[in-house]
Amino acid sequence: MLKHILSFPSSSPPPPGLTKRGPYSVSTSRNVTYVKSNTYMNESGTAWAKFKADHRRLVSSGPVVCVLYDDFEKDVGSMRVSRFRKNESHNGLKSLKGVVSREDNVEVYLLGVGIGPKPVGVDRETMAGWVLGAFGRKEKMTLENETVGLLELYVDEIIERDGDLGDVNKFNARMTRMWKRRLEG
Repeated sequence: MLKHILSFPSSSPPPPGLTKRGPYSVSTSRNVTYVKSNTYMNESGTAWAKFKADHRRLVSSGPVVCVLYDDFEKDVGSMRVSRFRKNESHNGLKSLKGVVSREDNVEVYLLGVGIGPKPVGVDRETMAGWVLGAFGRKEKMTLENETVGLLELYVDEIIERDGDLGDVNKFNARMTRMWKRRLEG
């Protein structure tokens, strides 16, 4: 989904507004800086390390970093904000966690976009094929017709709160209520 909706091949030029800087592309609008990794998700730490080196002043100013990733633990069409876990299972998040240090002075939130349910009892190779595989028609419709709007709601609220989310479980519950009201209204 993320590749389908938000990404572009690293060999192609970035969409308007994003400037390609090697392993990442960047754009700034008002007080928000958008950074897109041009690496494979499993190598996201490389993009963050380069961005951090190129933008020391910004990183040292204590920004809120919101990482958008594919969450195979959540069903298609769902979303949640979390923080890094001690034993992260997502290889891209492991890579990123490995280079985000306490000295970075950043608040990191993980915004997981559901791509599940994941297959049960499969080997690593099958799981990798599933994660990288194409979505079916039904999943594409859900992603395009629902998930994009939900993502916008989450991002708008994170910006509105200036990144001060408090308890992420309460924040997620609030977002779920807001989304349901929007769908009903």
